[in-house]
Amino acid sequence: MLSDSRVIGQVDNKYLILYVKENGLLIAVDQHAADERIRLEDMMKKIDQNQSTFSLKIHRLETPEKLFLTHDEAQLMKEHKYEIRKWGFEYSLYETQGDTNKVNYNGALIFAVPIVMGVSLSSTDLKDFLNTMNNLSKKRTVSSNCVRPPAIRRILKSKACRGAIMFGKSLSTFQITKIINNLKQCNFPFICAHGRPSVVPLCVFHD
Repeated sequence: MLSDSRVIGQVDNKYLILYVKENGLLIAVDQHAADERIRLEDMMKKIDQNQSTFSLKIHRLETPEKLFLTHDEAQLMKEHKYEIRKWGFEYSLYETQGDTNKVNYNGALIFAVPIVMGVSLSSTDLKDFLNTMNNLSKKRTVSSNCVRPPAIRRILKSKACRGAIMFGKSLSTFQITKIINNLKQCNFPFICAHGRPSVVPLCVFHD
């Protein structure tokens, strides 16, 4: 729909008005939501393509943090050691001796956590990451090697929102056109970073 649109202008310094030639539809685009979506997908693309250059730093804890695990969680940390460490978590599993003399992995010492765009992740974020990888591996929809920690998406959404064009900002036709062209390249152009609609149909012009 956006690919066949023409910029009409801006209303109330909040909405970008477009005319879709194919079906005669007049639509309004939330300028903040649109710019937020553009920024989110741009940051996600950069972090997936090259983590090392995307403000991913390692914070080494002065005192290792103890993380209690279920047996299944411990198994996940063993199976996905590469993916977890790739994202900046450094840890070692520790053992306890059960009543049957069987060794059980039931905890981990966290030595370092990633800092993404100035925000430090936590052991809770690591657990969320484990659950995400486990759920996706069961569905077999995507390789665990392609999964990013949910906390990173949360941080990127926040950064995209804070950096996006706000309501009340007047935009030139050139700026509006640039936003729309960038929005056309997005995977999900019709929703903001938080999942709310960013494009609303207004009316249809008939011949």
